[in-house]
Amino acid sequence: MDHDVPVDQIAAIAGLGQQMGIDLGGYGGAHCIPVERPPGVPDEVPEICKHMHIVKASDEDCRKIMADSDTDDEELGRQILGWGADIFVATRGSRGALVLTKSDRWEIPPYQGNAIDPTGGGDTFMAGYLVAYLRTGDPEFAGRFGAATALCAIEKTGGVTAERMPTTEMVEECMKRPTMPLS
Repeated sequence: MDHDVPVDQIAAIAGLGQQMGIDLGGYGGAHCIPVERPPGVPDEVPEICKHMHIVKASDEDCRKIMADSDTDDEELGRQILGWGADIFVATRGSRGALVLTKSDRWEIPPYQGNAIDPTGGGDTFMAGYLVAYLRTGDPEFAGRFGAATALCAIEKTGGVTAERMPTTEMVEECMKRPTMPLS
């Protein structure tokens, strides 16, 4: 969760030629041990992002990566796309998500539901996103699928367990719910 895979190993894995995705929470984001550093992106982040097809960060991760409480997730997302990633996904908790490509931008509203335990919400969002993206190649649909996947998980409690993870059918049913207005 905190720099688990060294940058040189990320580059070597990328050399295998497969699509790759990463959650930056473990590379300067919310999952890292806090360290004092000047504002701005840590040197490793552009190097990591140039090897990734999909990069995900929560809005909190974005602020921590930039060491700036005023950082806008879209601003960091545009930088990440400039470093070579094809898709940037920012999860925003109850405010939904943002999906960016070099040519498109989608605000993904959250589905209406009863969030009980947010533990694992970002991870299940990304799991759902990756499943849908690999099946369809559609970044916006994948964002909606990811949002529904996360809601299915956070409507339950008990940690990140197999019992808490939704089936495809559960996610598809959740996608029929109305969405919350974006603020």
